[in-house]
Amino acid sequence: MTEYNTAFNEVDLLMNEMLEKLNISLNETNLYPTDDMFRIIVQEIDVENLKILSFIYNEGSQEVIDNMTSVIKEFMYWWGDNLDYGTINIQSLIAKKEEKIISSIILENSDKAKNIKRI
Repeated sequence: MTEYNTAFNEVDLLMNEMLEKLNISLNETNLYPTDDMFRIIVQEIDVENLKILSFIYNEGSQEVIDNMTSVIKEFMYWWGDNLDYGTINIQSLIAKKEEKIISSIILENSDKAKNIKRI
């Protein structure tokens, strides 16, 4: 269960920030386009946490589900809606985020290699 806490904490933080900015409660989110809210949050979530959430959605045990806060449960409900309506391809988003990380590492290492050659 502890391996999920980081992902849950990030979702809690992002959801609460969004609710605060919109000045609404969790119960009022159904009055707004939740697919847009979902899109905003998944764009901000760390790639590793996104993978964990994907795993939980696909393979989650009852113990994990029972320990979710109402905010996390609402987010996971939005996740299901996303899969039903195809708003965002989560696997493509994960791949895109991983590519961005790998590209930055490659770029950073190539800069180091240039500096070594100059010396």
